[in-house]
Amino acid sequence: MTMSSRLIIFALLAIVTCISQADGVSTTCSGLALDAEGLQQTECSTKDGLTVVRYHGPAPSSVYATEFDRRAVTVASGVNARIVREAAGITSGARGMSIGRSRLVKPPVEAQIVHRTTAKKTQKHLHWTILVEEMQYGAQGDAPGFVIDCATALRSNRYGTIAVAECFPLEERQRFLRTLRAIK
Repeated sequence: MTMSSRLIIFALLAIVTCISQADGVSTTCSGLALDAEGLQQTECSTKDGLTVVRYHGPAPSSVYATEFDRRAVTVASGVNARIVREAAGITSGARGMSIGRSRLVKPPVEAQIVHRTTAKKTQKHLHWTILVEEMQYGAQGDAPGFVIDCATALRSNRYGTIAVAECFPLEERQRFLRTLRAIK
């Protein structure tokens, strides 16, 4: 490769980086390696010291697959705990932390949710504090519909704060906890 072609490539990379950082938002960031969980990074942005990375599981091959069949996990991290909590929708009060609705993930087919509740108490798993929202979808007649949890886990240490959010069927809770254990 000649010196002039190297300079052209360098200039193009600089232009692309400048374009991706317009309005103070960077799209060139690195997320956590969650491939062990079958997740691939699909989106990443950094702004004002907050990095938000979205991961998705493999797309189902079935023609009958729906939004419920593809796993989506969002990770937000930063040095400032307040900024990470705000991004996740977590508030701190006299009675501890609470969450109204997670700002990191949206439940699938949100328009079909008929009942939504937030757990009164936080849960603990290793060094994580987990806040859970339970959603119930509508069904025909008086039958109860499908239920999922949307959990947002928060952990802080001397290096910063990280929040992990995912919506999952109740039987997949252990998979969410495995993902938390995979994050170092």
